[in-house]
Amino acid sequence: MTNLRHACAASTRVRAAGHYLARVLDRCPALTGLAIDISRFAARRAARVHARAGALVADGERTLPIRSHSVALAISVFAPRNVPEFHRVLNHRGALLIVTPTDQHLTQLIQPMGLLSVDARKEERLHTRLRTTFEPGVRESLELTLQLTRDDAFHIAAMGPSAFHASTEELRRRADVLPEPYAVTASFTVASYQRVEKPL
Repeated sequence: MTNLRHACAASTRVRAAGHYLARVLDRCPALTGLAIDISRFAARRAARVHARAGALVADGERTLPIRSHSVALAISVFAPRNVPEFHRVLNHRGALLIVTPTDQHLTQLIQPMGLLSVDARKEERLHTRLRTTFEPGVRESLELTLQLTRDDAFHIAAMGPSAFHASTEELRRRADVLPEPYAVTASFTVASYQRVEKPL
């Protein structure tokens, strides 16, 4: 990996692996990006999304294989948030950007696809974990309506935690009886945090 001192680090578990990292790199021409995913297939895809992106296979909930204080921006999009490791790898002016679903996210799919609902206190618990080593910055809530195909609904269910509770065949069966297009709400919060050198 080239010059990690100026790198964005992104951890995502989305079908279009590396999509968010690529968009950040488009806006940050001085940076090199590194995507981290537990899936080697997702990591391989992420490594090809941008000329300045690379990828590695690692469990984001464990020790990140990145040098301490070498990252300028860490991004977690609907992914595990290893707060101690984020603090370790970020440089002294490093920023953390976290995207989390709200309790209204994909609610229209919960019953028909058997999705797990989002805990309404999820963001509050995250803030509690971050507050001793990160200072909160800008926070914005976003909501939009998605017009999904049956394939879209299937892939959303298959890439999330609900996939551990139903077979691929069952998820496909549930998706195939949905109307098409199927209107679904995407609702999430984007929050920035600044690394602090000493615990608050």
